[in-house]
Amino acid sequence: MAVVFMLFIISNFTISVKLLGQGKYSITGGFGTMESLNGGVRYRMKQCQIGLSAGSLPGYSYKSLAVSSSFCYHFGGSSKFSDLRPWYGKSGLLYIVDEDEYVMDKGLYLPVQIGRDFNISNKFGINFELGLGFQLINDRTIKKIRYSEYGESETRAFQCLGIGCFYRL
Repeated sequence: MAVVFMLFIISNFTISVKLLGQGKYSITGGFGTMESLNGGVRYRMKQCQIGLSAGSLPGYSYKSLAVSSSFCYHFGGSSKFSDLRPWYGKSGLLYIVDEDEYVMDKGLYLPVQIGRDFNISNKFGINFELGLGFQLINDRTIKKIRYSEYGESETRAFQCLGIGCFYRL
């Protein structure tokens, strides 16, 4: 389900980019501690980018879905392949649903990260991100009693780590 949703988002933005021909869009993909295995799109405005992405952890015994919106401000350094500065700050909103046979967690998070783009060519690059995610809302539904229940974490801040790649259209 999550993979279908990711493909739907990417294909819709890709089709609109080809029709509009603006060249300010990037297709993104990667893995993050909060966003899971994800794909999305970003739109560039000078040294800023706004983006949407969706992610999941396919193949695990539980269901997961992460949907995020982000804002990036590029502020430092320079690159031979792009006039977009490689260092950036990133924040946004992240909605996560995790479900297994015992519990369903739905949460809204505010990730705050710093990252760096490494441009390999005019079109392609990789990026690394590090920061904190702050839990704004958590809704836990217990579906079945687990006798080895560890309980809900009292920590409302989590480390965010991500690695990804991007392709400029």
